[in-house]
Amino acid sequence: MQSYDQDFHAKVRPGDLLVGGPNFGYGHPHYPPMRAMLHLGIGGVIAESFSPGYWRGEISMGFPQASCSGILGLVERWDELELDWDKNEVRNLTKGRTLLIEPLSYADRQMLDAGGLIPYLKRPMPSAEPAQRGTSSCNAQA
Repeated sequence: MQSYDQDFHAKVRPGDLLVGGPNFGYGHPHYPPMRAMLHLGIGGVIAESFSPGYWRGEISMGFPQASCSGILGLVERWDELELDWDKNEVRNLTKGRTLLIEPLSYADRQMLDAGGLIPYLKRPMPSAEPAQRGTSSCNAQA
């Protein structure tokens, strides 16, 4: 971000969201930049679309991302945004406009809520009662 804005690190506030264009993160997961974004307090990325390898890698690290077609037309730099995962929408509070985001899969949502793949896999599993086997009857046909 230094080549884009020398003072970016000083302007970012905890919880700020980055907005990106199509095929954001093209190529592969980018762990060092993601860790730097987390260190700055960036709460996630909203982009027109994501590179599949980048998406999977960052989600598995617990870094929130939302695909939102039309996001570049919804925001200007430093607009105040609100991302609602339950309603699958992003709201531009500065302009009073809303767009739908692509819903996360159940597994991706659970992984983000857990903080990444490792905490997701280590979480306690709910105990399941063994299935009750009842009896059934039928009339045999000869």
